[in-house]
Amino acid sequence: MKPYKMVLLFLAYRLASVFLVRTAHVPDEYWQSLEVAHKKAFGYGHLTWEWTHGIRSYLQVSLITVLYKLLKYFNLDSVDAVVLAPRVFQALVTACGDYYFWQWCARATGTQGLWAAYSLTTSWYWFYCGSRTLSNTLETFFTVLGLRFYPWSASKPRPGFLPHVLFAGLACVVRPTALVYWAPLFLYHLHASQNTVQLCLLHYLPTGMVLATVSFLLDSYLYDRWVSTLWNFVRYNVASGVSSWYGTSPAYWYLAVGLPAVLFVQAVPLLCGVYSTVRRPQAHRTEAVLLAVVAWSLAVFSLLPHKEFRFLLPLLPMLTFVSSSFLSRWSRHAARWQLWAVTVALLVGFVVPTVVFGTLHQRGTLDVVASLSRTASKDPAHTKLLFLMPCHSTPLYSHLHVDVPAKFLTCDPDFSGQAGYLDEAERFFRAPDAWLKRQYPSNASLPTHIVSYDTLYPRVKDFLAQRGYAVAQTFANTFLPYDGVGESVFVYHRN
Repeated sequence: MKPYKMVLLFLAYRLASVFLVRTAHVPDEYWQSLEVAHKKAFGYGHLTWEWTHGIRSYLQVSLITVLYKLLKYFNLDSVDAVVLAPRVFQALVTACGDYYFWQWCARATGTQGLWAAYSLTTSWYWFYCGSRTLSNTLETFFTVLGLRFYPWSASKPRPGFLPHVLFAGLACVVRPTALVYWAPLFLYHLHASQNTVQLCLLHYLPTGMVLATVSFLLDSYLYDRWVSTLWNFVRYNVASGVSSWYGTSPAYWYLAVGLPAVLFVQAVPLLCGVYSTVRRPQAHRTEAVLLAVVAWSLAVFSLLPHKEFRFLLPLLPMLTFVSSSFLSRWSRHAARWQLWAVTVALLVGFVVPTVVFGTLHQRGTLDVVASLSRTASKDPAHTKLLFLMPCHSTPLYSHLHVDVPAKFLTCDPDFSGQAGYLDEAERFFRAPDAWLKRQYPSNASLPTHIVSYDTLYPRVKDFLAQRGYAVAQTFANTFLPYDGVGESVFVYHRN
């Protein structure tokens, strides 16, 4: 297939995801990117503790801030534009990565790369996350470009800079944990090279120093103080163990839960590819290297207490390369009915989870903010919001785009070493009615709208009745309630 057709295919595919994926995934896609950029561009927004303590790079936020400022300059910053524009931008970026992934696989396998394109476009989790404003999504884009330009067969260093070093470095700037899987690839390249010293002195060290310096200056400028986000990231997340504040999982979680959920049906061709590679590693050297990198990365990630599905995103291109390469080899000798069976199975394995998680699961938390935005826009002077949900359950000003008072339950870690420390959300859920009466005594100014999951209602109904609140709106959220996340989102309005 001609390159321009593949470009158009990937562009249409990723832009479609912006409008087909209408659910929330994790808080970071709003609170660690959009909310920060909104504050930079429009002057109001909330900064979480990660930004007050300087552990996040401003690289991704800067891109979204520029986009917001362009909308503001041309007076196009409607609520819909502010919500959709960053996702459209991310979709375009991901589509670019899709093209380079296809190009890489086609050249590596000596085929047209059709199985690579099909495997990529039937990866439900990549479709689910490809247009989200997660730092992991941008990290994955840079990783794909790094893999595409990685010198898999060259032993002599090329003149000029090495593109894969630049893109790998950018991935590490976005998320320092990218160094976990890029370090063995760097070492493999140095080991295979005929001039290790030249590679280090002329390519790796200069590129790394330039990126580190630019990142340091950019962050220091935007934080308005001298700050090293890389050092702070290690200091808080690794040395201080703050990441465990947001949950811990057993070491086997990625193998038992993470990978099966992210891969779903595509786990079958992947396992076949792993078996084929293990049997003949010399014949499939690239696959062998990638599987070794994935195994090393999973081993390291498993040692970290906090685990999430999205942390596997940068490994997906490596795993998809292995599975699609196997399918390319297998399809040369497969019967027609076998080809159809595999094609349909991958398609079904894509459609089912995409519909469930892309359109149904965790949708109410976005729908409710869209409704509140319309309400606040009509009468901002008489709108005051209170979110009684696990912290960061919904986006805030990046989706409201109206400067109205809004309070939510915070969950900042303990930096003081206080014995028995409980964050605000934990204190609230232990005694909701008592917390509300302390925060809003009889003479206090009350919020006009209170938002909560349906599961909270039995515990706060007395307070709501006494203060004149009634359920004004209900939004379907999920049929898989968990950890205080309810099936519906309620909006209480006070007359």
